[in-house]
Amino acid sequence: MALAFADPMAFAARFGRPFNAALVGHALLSTVLLNPECDGVLVNSALAEVSVVIDRSTAVSLAQAKSEPPAAKPWWRFW
Repeated sequence: MALAFADPMAFAARFGRPFNAALVGHALLSTVLLNPECDGVLVNSALAEVSVVIDRSTAVSLAQAKSEPPAAKPWWRFW
């Protein structure tokens, strides 16, 4: 499981815990997808001692959703 902070600088200032890398969200999820032994990511809040787990199956579904092209709207639909 990888450990991530939603806002690393705010988290370090508030809780004083170190971190060793800075990644954008899709790169972090790619780490999960490319490492078969990684079960997911634990993302910590910068404001409170609250965290959320993004498991491997969720990371896979997010990656697939991003790679699929959006559905085309009919030419007559304005909204």
